[in-house]
Amino acid sequence: AGKGVTKPKATSKPKPAGSKGTSFVVSSIDDGVHKSDSVHKTVNAANARARVMFYDEDPWGLGRAWLKENYEIEENINLEGLLTLT
Repeated sequence: AGKGVTKPKATSKPKPAGSKGTSFVVSSIDDGVHKSDSVHKTVNAANARARVMFYDEDPWGLGRAWLKENYEIEENINLEGLLTLT
C-alpha cells in the first residue's frame, strides 16, 4: 500500500476576531521594509486605519481621488475579515 499525503495538525487554533486579548496590527511594506503603524481592538478599526494609510497618507501625496481615478486598486478581505490593499 502506498503512503498517502497527510495534512499537518494545527498546533493551536486562531482566536476568532474580537475575542478577549485579540488585537489587530496595521502595517505596511514600503520599498521592501515592513513597518508597523498601529494596534486596534477591532477588525473594523484596523481596516479603517489601513484605508487611511493607503489612500490618504501615501508617501507620494497623490490623494484618495487621484489614486482611485488612475489605478485599479484591489481591496481583499481574508478569512478573519482583515483588509489588504494593493
